[in-house]
Amino acid sequence: MCKPKHVYEVYIRTAPEKLWHAITDAKITQKYFFGALVESDWKVGSSYVCKSEAGILYHDGKCY
Repeated sequence: MCKPKHVYEVYIRTAPEKLWHAITDAKITQKYFFGALVESDWKVGSSYVCKSEAGILYHDGKCY
């Protein structure tokens, strides 16, 4: 793997549990990810998909 050229830090003032819920619940991701639904069980080795409400696949991958 290549080393990243840029590293960004984002500080979000909230409880870790609330943040995790916000980035793993498809109904909430849709609000913050330009309408995209992100779906997975978020377990290591599981797959995830990011798609439009109409079912158009934006990207997919595996959880590490």
